[in-house]
Amino acid sequence: MAAPGALVAWLALTLAGAAPPPCPPPVATLAGEGPPVTAIEIRSDIPRLDRDEVAQLLALAPGQPLTEEALRRTVVNLYATGVPGQVEVLSRPEGEGVRVVVALWAGVVIEEVELEAEPGTELGSARRLIAGWQGRPFFEDRVVRGVYALQDHYRERGHLDAQVRLRVSYLDPAQTRARVIYRIASGPQARISTVRFEGDAGSVGREVLLNKLAMAPGAVYRPAAAAEAARQLRRWLVRQGHGLARVEAPSEVIDTASGRVELVYPLAVGPKVELEVVGADRRDLEKRGFLPFLGDDGYEEALLLQSARRIRRFYQEKGFYRAKVTPASERRGDQLALRLTIEPGPEARVTAVDFEGNGEIPDDELARFLTTSARRLIALGSGRLVDEELAADLDNLRTFYVQQGFEGTRIGPARIEESEPGELSVVVPVVEGRRRRLGRLTWKGVTQLDLGALEEQLARDQLLRPGGPFHPFLLEETRSFVAGLYEIAGFDSARVTSAVTWDQTGDVADVEIEVVEGQVTCVGQVIVRGQRTTDPQVIRRALGLGSRQPVSRARLLEAQRNLYQLGAFSEVEVFLAPAQPGSRDRDLIVRVEEGKTRRTVYGLGYDTEDGLRGQLGFSHGNLFGRGFRLGALLRASERDQLGRLTLEQPYVGRFDLPLTWTLFYSDETREAFRAEKWGGRVEAVYPLFDRARANLVYDYRIVETVRDPLGPPDDEQPDRADEPVRISSLITGLTVDHRDDAIDPTRGGSAFVQLQYAFPLLSADEEFVKLVVQGTGYWSLGRLGVLAGSLKAGGIEPVGTRQPDPSLPRELPNRLVAISERFFGGGINSHRAFELDELGVPGETAFDGTAVGGNGLLLGNLELRFPVVGAVGGVVFVDAGNVWADWQAVDLAEARLGAGLGVRYLSPIGPFRLELGWKLDREHGESPYEIHFWLGNPF
Repeated sequence: MAAPGALVAWLALTLAGAAPPPCPPPVATLAGEGPPVTAIEIRSDIPRLDRDEVAQLLALAPGQPLTEEALRRTVVNLYATGVPGQVEVLSRPEGEGVRVVVALWAGVVIEEVELEAEPGTELGSARRLIAGWQGRPFFEDRVVRGVYALQDHYRERGHLDAQVRLRVSYLDPAQTRARVIYRIASGPQARISTVRFEGDAGSVGREVLLNKLAMAPGAVYRPAAAAEAARQLRRWLVRQGHGLARVEAPSEVIDTASGRVELVYPLAVGPKVELEVVGADRRDLEKRGFLPFLGDDGYEEALLLQSARRIRRFYQEKGFYRAKVTPASERRGDQLALRLTIEPGPEARVTAVDFEGNGEIPDDELARFLTTSARRLIALGSGRLVDEELAADLDNLRTFYVQQGFEGTRIGPARIEESEPGELSVVVPVVEGRRRRLGRLTWKGVTQLDLGALEEQLARDQLLRPGGPFHPFLLEETRSFVAGLYEIAGFDSARVTSAVTWDQTGDVADVEIEVVEGQVTCVGQVIVRGQRTTDPQVIRRALGLGSRQPVSRARLLEAQRNLYQLGAFSEVEVFLAPAQPGSRDRDLIVRVEEGKTRRTVYGLGYDTEDGLRGQLGFSHGNLFGRGFRLGALLRASERDQLGRLTLEQPYVGRFDLPLTWTLFYSDETREAFRAEKWGGRVEAVYPLFDRARANLVYDYRIVETVRDPLGPPDDEQPDRADEPVRISSLITGLTVDHRDDAIDPTRGGSAFVQLQYAFPLLSADEEFVKLVVQGTGYWSLGRLGVLAGSLKAGGIEPVGTRQPDPSLPRELPNRLVAISERFFGGGINSHRAFELDELGVPGETAFDGTAVGGNGLLLGNLELRFPVVGAVGGVVFVDAGNVWADWQAVDLAEARLGAGLGVRYLSPIGPFRLELGWKLDREHGESPYEIHFWLGNPF
């Protein structure tokens, strides 16, 4: 396997132009060459045969000699697709060469699959086992597996003597269309005659156990249900306190003549487990999950010891370093008495962390690798001392010394000293050992990697570098790293060895790394099989691997992932065919099974901004077999209506550039206006690097706004406030997302930049430049929760001579931009102390309490998301910002402040939020607070 980080390094070397060249063309075999091929003719009786696909699988080409190897490879490749039932390659003289005829006869296709059984036999669930076979190639092993699958299916339902017979007939004289018939003789269902237990029933009693067992005499016998009954009975016993209970799957005694089954369950009820907690609240420990041995999995001594360690860590994290948790167990007749004695001890905090014995590495540099630190007022979690964290800190120090070239270093054990009551000092003894450096680093046998780029990458990853530290561990990591690069490049047999020589002092090492590269493994032919409607060329494009390219295990996994991302296949398998003797080329076999591509979605919801809403959608994930995705969505709420039709194509011609075409209609009611929009857009998205992508959009829309003018129109200008506006714009954006989770992130961050230019094309009215920038960050605080922040800014600069909005004063620049395109603020995903679109500066972007939007936006959000119990959490937040008439007139003194709190429930589809936001600078006539309910995080 590749070394950790080798794939990232390989990408870096590739971008630097240091990747090895692609596979050279195959060398023609001189021995056994035949006459040159003048032409190739493909003949077949297979309906709808993709002749271009067949041509790609031929190992023959006009102008090349006809060889036995080429003929063999051609036949093997064609059979591997599973399409033809028979292949024959013929040749006949033509001029000075030969004309090759490739004849393909249709293979057998399953046309019909039938189940025959006696009247009364249940067939519905059995049909699902063979669903989707129609139209697929006839493979004998698949059809035979159907026999065993059906027999197992009926035997699991109590038909212990079920027999399935197979018959295949043909529907045409050419025997290319087959009918597969499974004749099922299910026989009678076996029933349970008696149920008994073997073993000690303890104080519970066998009658009680029989009543709780979900297996009763007279019921149909099903093996899986009988085994599940044993698991359920054990779970019930554990919940009754018998944590050591054991109930095994039953043995069966079958009377074939009568069809009766006797079940015997081995069991041991065991003692009742009783727990006594001394020094703490048992219910609090259970709520925190510290007592797993009381759960459904039953009692184990290892779980008791694990609980003691977890509880002690919990108290240490709260500042009780001297906490003691003592577990004990004692057998008392039919009871197992457990006792957890918890002694928190006095509270203590770390006031100093010192190092002893270090000479070359100063204290402040070593302290950077420790989580344990002295208490600081502004650092959450500082000052606590946890044994597990301290042990991890010492391991970090040992690793650091290795990376610095020290050999024989000893770290710890740490001494804990108490200078004053409640004040702890941590002293870490260090014996640094001998420090060694790398003198020269020389390479031998490296021809396929750029040595300059490779050495730069090694230096960035702090591996071996001339003048840097030397340690055997660093040498091993460097060899593994280089071997990983070769493996990713397709040299799976490359060997990396090293030799070390020392100077007279024994402190400086010269290293020679020798690589025996071997041969690169190259893709021969790409053979696709299993597709029914998908164009094979779509599969080949999505693979990212083609003929004459180097291949590795990492690239095979990437190719498989690419095919799954198409959304057209339920199963994908990508593997290399066995290599031929003396050849480095290996055919790439791609087996796919097409999944369900048509989906219908619907849903109902409610939030405080849109009110009650519902949606209905339809999608097709593999339109025309080209990998295109067609989607339609209808959504309606009390505030807006939306209709959208989208077409996503993963490529454009020869370019792997995904495009999304959209037609839309919306009718949205806002605070100051109602906007009706219809139009279309086309968007191209291009991945740049890790978790970053750029997009380019052309958008054309017609917007009709309806509102009451805020004042009398200017007599010198026509009133255009409510006339339709045509907007033609080009939009480009960049998104970088390093969040650890897209739905509920706990660390990382994201950045978003979008630039829009609206220009007068196709009778468009608007001309402006609009820039939006947003950054988010998430910091995990451990048990305290997650600190999340967002900063968003935007500006619009009008360009040209658009007719101004007559309802706004002459001096305001936002009158030169249509109201539907201005910035608005306020709402659950904006400033939560205000209603939707309520934010504004009086006399500029708000008049008489109604916001009209502006050309400048600045908004900041900061919140602490903390756990409460289970999936329920809380949040406290501070929001600040406003909307200004001009982006150049943004004034922080006019920013509105708000704060609030809320409750969150983390559901499988995202967090539900109920939040209350207060205005901290409430003005006359404003409501003091707002209540919001929503699904999803605000940023």
